[in-house]
Amino acid sequence: MRTSAVFGCLVLLATCYAPVDSWSPTALRIPALHGAPKVLSARASTPALALRSPLQPSSLRPARTVQQNALGLRSAATPLEVEKVTGDVPSKHFVPNSDPNAKTFRVVLIAGFETFNRELYRKAAEKAAAQCPGLEIWVFTDKDITQNPEQLDSALDGADVVFGSLIFDFEEVNWLRDRLSKIPTRFIFESALELMSSTQVGSFSMASEPGKKQGMPPAVKSLLSKFSSTREEDRLDSYTKFLKAGPSLLKFIPVDKAQDLRKWLQTYSYWNAGGVENVAAMFCTLASDFGGLEAEFAPAPQKDTPFWETLLKAFKQLLGLEEPEQAQEGSAPAVVEVPQRGLVHPDRPGYYFESPREYLAWYRQHKPESKDWPTVGVLLYRKHVISELAYIPELTRHMEDQKLTPLPLFITGVDGHIAVRDSLTSPFETEAVKRGDMPANPTLSPDAVNVDAVVSTIGFPLVGGPAGSMEGARQAELAQEILLSKNVPYFVAAPLLIQDIKSWYQTGIGGLQSVVLYALPELDGAIDAIALGGLCCGDKEFCNANRDLQACNREGGEIRLVKERLLKLTDRIKRWTALRTNANKDKRIAVVLYGYPPGIGATGTAALLNVPKSLMALLTRMKAEGYDVGELPEDPEDLMTLVRLGGEQGHK
Repeated sequence: MRTSAVFGCLVLLATCYAPVDSWSPTALRIPALHGAPKVLSARASTPALALRSPLQPSSLRPARTVQQNALGLRSAATPLEVEKVTGDVPSKHFVPNSDPNAKTFRVVLIAGFETFNRELYRKAAEKAAAQCPGLEIWVFTDKDITQNPEQLDSALDGADVVFGSLIFDFEEVNWLRDRLSKIPTRFIFESALELMSSTQVGSFSMASEPGKKQGMPPAVKSLLSKFSSTREEDRLDSYTKFLKAGPSLLKFIPVDKAQDLRKWLQTYSYWNAGGVENVAAMFCTLASDFGGLEAEFAPAPQKDTPFWETLLKAFKQLLGLEEPEQAQEGSAPAVVEVPQRGLVHPDRPGYYFESPREYLAWYRQHKPESKDWPTVGVLLYRKHVISELAYIPELTRHMEDQKLTPLPLFITGVDGHIAVRDSLTSPFETEAVKRGDMPANPTLSPDAVNVDAVVSTIGFPLVGGPAGSMEGARQAELAQEILLSKNVPYFVAAPLLIQDIKSWYQTGIGGLQSVVLYALPELDGAIDAIALGGLCCGDKEFCNANRDLQACNREGGEIRLVKERLLKLTDRIKRWTALRTNANKDKRIAVVLYGYPPGIGATGTAALLNVPKSLMALLTRMKAEGYDVGELPEDPEDLMTLVRLGGEQGHK
């Protein structure tokens, strides 16, 4: 594999980044949504990447200067002196340079369907402004497009960089499109294609040229294949690995547009890693690269390292054989890395367990009373874990209170199937492989552990997550194969990330939210989909008037869980897992037959199907397997007569 990787790199270098139109292997192909509830996009997970060879690279406009009285200027030495215009939203973060004629560099961030992260972005903006005098950062959410349009329009007018993520609403997209075109550097991640196509970083653009077929450059496609699993369903996971190491690799290609792509990848690396430190470093790096500002981490002199040694190190990082080096003091900070997949527990804050076996060994020692509890794998959004969202420990604690062992696995969103397939197993799978009833999984980790159930807090398809939504029917077969091999209940129980509690209680779950929570997961085989909560509406009076919502301590826009929904989830998990230990004769099974209109002998009718024989075959097999089905008549028609008589009596 390593030889193939080196060969792929040589192909890439030799090709020197051939001109292409666009590259978007994992785009969530959802156009701007008109007149419909908003839908959560990929991940925060996998972006689309598009390249083209423009005729003329865009140039940066001259930076503006600070117009302030020198007596009013403040030093960047103390973060407390950061100028902040806050409130609910938006917020401004700025420390002027001590030189009144120094240039100012403005970055505008617009966060879409992740209002629960706005405080994180504010903290990051405050930190970056303190580190980089002359950097002005405005933090907005998509709600400001309708609630504060004049203020947002004013901030965009004259902005040097705009950054947007998870923006899909039809009206909002149309409002932004023309305004974004006037800004020289644009980063739009995981949003409507109409907005993502406006991404521009120097000569790198996501806009496709008319008449050209979309697709990644052949050399890059060849390189990606060297690091991909042989499994078709794992290609998105391989793509995210490339995004992580891409900046290190592309710096060896002496072509301007490749370096512009590298800047895009570097920015995405900071954003994808998440957290205050990474987002602050992203802001400062943008100001340094595109605005010429000097941050406190001015680049340090690089040591003279042989080319091939540096290239080999980049490939080791791409293969996951070596972690990226930490930045030297004074240099641009390296991305604070968090594993792509891992496990967490609130009693070990800041620690990421590498494998389920390591986690479970610690957990059994930490909570010895849990040895007889059912073990439940819980799939979590990696970005939510990094952002330390409060609902995750709340869910974990609740499961423990209900005597369930939580196995909280965080994933990027596109790799849920890999976590289930390779990190979780069951006695059923082990025995079936031993008997030869199914082939052994070649990628099953030796550190995989047995689980009694799996809960996804993400929704979407198991294979590909948000990025696999547009091919759910095809990928559903792969998901079913994985779930059948484990043969444990698979639940989808998630907070509503695009709907607040108040609207949920008053009007029910919105159309597209129901697709995410119900329709797509059910194609895979998910059962008992449960909405665990939603975004806090901020209406304390409304919450206090509802028994299940009283004493809310969340701010508007934050994710909150509903106790009654949590109890519903754990009750269903315990009931389903208990069925494993019950004898078949003690299980109650309901068989539902079509019978409309009632009372006229229509029960058990179906076009071109023999319902009586099918029902008789089912009940006969159940009886052989120990189920109590009573005495069965010999003739299937006699069986249907009994069913119809019982149905008619029930309607009298």
